[in-house]
Amino acid sequence: MTASAKPKNAIVILLDSFNRHMIGDYGGTEFDTPNIDRFAQRAVRFNRHFIGSFPCMPARHDLLCGAMDFLWKPWGSIELWERPITAYLREAGVNTVLFTDHPHLFETGGENYHTDFFAWEYLRGHENDPWKSRPDPSWIGAMALPAGSREWHYDRSRTYFREEIDFPGPKTMNATANWIDLNGDFHDRFLLYVDEFDPHEPFDSPTPWMDRYDPTWDGPRIIWPPYRVRNVERGVITEREGSHIRCNYGSKLSMIDHWFGKVLDALDRNELWGDTMVIVCTDHGHYLGEKDIWVDILPYLKEGDSYRAQAWHGAII
Repeated sequence: MTASAKPKNAIVILLDSFNRHMIGDYGGTEFDTPNIDRFAQRAVRFNRHFIGSFPCMPARHDLLCGAMDFLWKPWGSIELWERPITAYLREAGVNTVLFTDHPHLFETGGENYHTDFFAWEYLRGHENDPWKSRPDPSWIGAMALPAGSREWHYDRSRTYFREEIDFPGPKTMNATANWIDLNGDFHDRFLLYVDEFDPHEPFDSPTPWMDRYDPTWDGPRIIWPPYRVRNVERGVITEREGSHIRCNYGSKLSMIDHWFGKVLDALDRNELWGDTMVIVCTDHGHYLGEKDIWVDILPYLKEGDSYRAQAWHGAII
């Protein structure tokens, strides 16, 4: 494709809670992101980006509807009178496909985001997705890592993850790569939208990613960060526990980077780079101890908490 030619296909991959300063191509050295770096070498890199709305659903409303959510509502669905870009693409004959493991898309306040896609697939089990009604009776205890102290649906769902490919992030990226292999040359034009919830919490990953950046930890694994500020100062967690939480985020970041590489491999195999625009972006980042802040976006915090107005760590490649 020449510099002046327009791509006929587009692939958008949104990684949730994605910290720019931890990506190797942006100078990050703490965690490994070889495949995101590999992609960035052939991409236009955005160093300044101004968001319209955040967190999860408002950001997606901005992206799919072209309307800044926070000007009139904080969190909600695509309204009945609104038409997302997928509706216009359908009318134009562009095949649109959604792959996602994002539970908020299927909760109250996340309605109608998937309905105008020509096809969509929800890969189950992330965060508080009400996927299973009981733990897997045939597999209880097989994976030593506890699901965490919260009594969330994830505690039950996780008992069904028998190997790495069963985790929602790997499942979503693998389904995306498979779709490219099977359909990449079938449609005249397509939009493939991958709404990947990783590296969003819980910061839970299997071997070989588990303990990758914190091999000396010997206590219970902490996969849910405390959503407050001044946690170390107030004794909610110790500095060592904070470092452990941050390393668990890094493990999940490296795991999803690995599976993102499968998507890049599929693009290579099918020689789609010549007529396909690929965008990697995020909705927001996540504070992991910077200034003793432990939250994805600060509007969640109560009045009186320190650093309430601090800037959000966002990223877009």
